[in-house]
Amino acid sequence: MLRCGWWRENLFCTLEEIDAPPLTPEILSAQPKSETSVALEWRAADASIRFQVHRSLANGSFEIIADNVAKASYRDEGLVEGETYLYTVKALNADRLPSPPSKVATVSLAYRTAFVAAPTQQDPGNGGACVVQIIKAYDATQPHDQNNLMLVSGNVLRLTLRGPASLELDQIYISQVAMPTGLNPAPAPWDSAPDLTPVGRKVNFTNGAVQTLPSVAYRFDPTRDFIVSFDISNAPGLGDLSYALEAGPTAYFRPGAEAGIPGGNRSADFQPRMDRLYLVERIEVL
Repeated sequence: MLRCGWWRENLFCTLEEIDAPPLTPEILSAQPKSETSVALEWRAADASIRFQVHRSLANGSFEIIADNVAKASYRDEGLVEGETYLYTVKALNADRLPSPPSKVATVSLAYRTAFVAAPTQQDPGNGGACVVQIIKAYDATQPHDQNNLMLVSGNVLRLTLRGPASLELDQIYISQVAMPTGLNPAPAPWDSAPDLTPVGRKVNFTNGAVQTLPSVAYRFDPTRDFIVSFDISNAPGLGDLSYALEAGPTAYFRPGAEAGIPGGNRSADFQPRMDRLYLVERIEVL
């Protein structure tokens, strides 16, 4: 910048170097990691600079929530389920001169329903069995009824089960159905993909017919068949199940088996129960 002034009727000018602000970062990803946390990642032209993270509610003003951040990522914790949050990131140079803010990234922590059913009919006497429940992928050619409501994807999943008053589940897993690529022999319909994820252990329905399990980080893809696997307790009187009669879902039963072992359930002992949806009342995703 050229700075000029007068001294005794003479004009003097000096050239001063002005520090330029850094380039604006680009937010690459802003995703829920749970009901109360968001993970941000961004890209900057200069890896040596620092960053400021700004956050706002939907109708609020932005405030700094993290300053002098050294990495191009940040995890925002302690948020409120159901709220919508807006984020921008600024780069800071060595003199803490900020860049213009990045484009705004919006993240909702409100669950969306990906699947819903009404398993209210009773199927007693299944103690000690493994149940592999298959929920078919969404099919746009079929009517939008209860068995094909897997319409939304997400990165956090919450499962609600409806059972009778005499059921204990030793283990519960979720996964996608195994793909045939690279597996020999080819997987059976009840085999789990490598994304097998535990979601519950020792879940007891004796004190209530509905249980919403803690959420888990899981990439839910509604275009692929989905598995919920249950190990049922063999304790006397704790093996009753509830189910819904639905066209499409299929459950596979095997006595004395473990739920959802990837590639490990290839056995002719599993018997199908067609058009039945066991226990799963709701799948929600963020």
